Amino acid sequence: MKKLVLALVAVLAVCALSSCSKSCNCKVYYNDNIATKTITLDEGKRCSDYNTYVKAGNTETGIKCTPQLF
Repeated sequence: MKKLVLALVAVLAVCALSSCSKSCNCKVYYNDNIATKTITLDEGKRCSDYNTYVKAGNTETGIKCTPQLF
């Protein structure tokens, strides 16, 4: 039981640390190409604020950003 509680605390700690990240890993989609970029967040912004991803049929365009964990 102690191991389960310890594992739960560890998972919560990782989640708490990821919300404080100041960088995002972004994938940029254009003309069937994918580029990756790491951006530094502006004050008061979240990674999801930069998302502009649209998929129509087989074509993907835009940006998808996720928090950088460490």
